[in-house]
Amino acid sequence: MKRLPLLLFVAAGFLFLFSCRKSEKIDTSPGIRLAFSADTVYFDTVFATIGSVTQQLRVYNENDQKVRISTIQLAGGESSYYRLNIDGIAGLTVNDVDIPAHDSIFIFVKVTVDPSNQNNPLVIADSILFTLNGSQQNVKLVAWGQDAIFHK
Repeated sequence: MKRLPLLLFVAAGFLFLFSCRKSEKIDTSPGIRLAFSADTVYFDTVFATIGSVTQQLRVYNENDQKVRISTIQLAGGESSYYRLNIDGIAGLTVNDVDIPAHDSIFIFVKVTVDPSNQNNPLVIADSILFTLNGSQQNVKLVAWGQDAIFHK
């Protein structure tokens, strides 16, 4: 019975030593490219004052090493009609997003048409900019807006 605490201590030590993950090296090559589930995210007829359905975009790292995306941002910034949730983080700009080798992240995109803007175009366009190792890539965002009057 006196050996049980010693045995548990040795077993915990082995678990601690052999369960640690090796840290992946981040690939900093300037030629690294990301892959996307789509080159354009489309929203079909979005009514004013009513938010759109949420569309998703998947960003893939098809490389053999982890990559760090230094910036993911909306090109339109604060004035954009779009909103992003990047791998669980809501914001217009997210910095230092890591994607392990042969893995991916999700970006959820939502758009709302502003009815108070009389000059609002029927087509609302923006893009998501990705900066990786000094290179930029983008994915276009396109929504068709429609003003509507609802009768009760």
